[in-house]
Amino acid sequence: MPEHHTPDKQTLLNRLCNWPHTIGLLVFGSFSRKEELPESDLDSWMVVDYPEVDIESFHITLSDGRRCDLWIRSADDLPEIIRRVKQGTGSTWDLIPASADILYDPDGILQDFKNELNEIIAGGVPFAPGNLMFRRFQIQHGMAALKNHLEKEPESLTKMMIATEAFTWLESYFLFQGWIFTGQRLALRELQEREPEAYGKLQSVFDEQLSLPERVNALESFADLTLRLVGGPIPKDQVFAIGRSGSQIDLFEMAHSFFKEVLGNKQDHPTP
Repeated sequence: MPEHHTPDKQTLLNRLCNWPHTIGLLVFGSFSRKEELPESDLDSWMVVDYPEVDIESFHITLSDGRRCDLWIRSADDLPEIIRRVKQGTGSTWDLIPASADILYDPDGILQDFKNELNEIIAGGVPFAPGNLMFRRFQIQHGMAALKNHLEKEPESLTKMMIATEAFTWLESYFLFQGWIFTGQRLALRELQEREPEAYGKLQSVFDEQLSLPERVNALESFADLTLRLVGGPIPKDQVFAIGRSGSQIDLFEMAHSFFKEVLGNKQDHPTP
């Protein structure tokens, strides 16, 4: 690999803003909130004038030791992001620009994009049924896997496994509430202010005084609160399908038809 020298934070930002293909640059996280510490990550979101971008993000360690996470999108991606958010199929990263700070935007393209995102969000963040159902499934499946580890392979259960699920479900909690998730630290602070009960249950997951089984129980309590926001767990007898169809209703109907056909087949053959 060719030798290269990573710059410090300010040099990197200057170079990104002055690169000929840069349309705009946003920063978010602790840097935009003026709360950065020497060890804080530099989180940024960049728009370039290429019609297609093969690299969606890159992550490096700067010369001052801090981590830099840079998300890259083309100008042609912006209308598609707006479409996804309107349909409720957008990701957390699609919503990030709404609350980020503009560092460079000579033609006002990012400001217009931010304004349109915030208009949509002001009416409540849409959530497509398929996206909602998948996150419900993700929480239930993750919880079942943790409890299975605890019961059958307790030695394989780690604090990191529990913490990973906790932060994933924290993101779902925010989406179910229609709040914008802009990182773990800020989300925890906002949760503490807005939902003390949920915050208390989530904090117990990281309590060093508790055993791993107690932490799993605390996480299950947080999972129950999260699922309660969207009507509770998926019923055990409900078929849930993920696929290429744009309509979740069509997917459900196809899944039911498939299972009816398979389970209704009386000509059973031994499994190879």
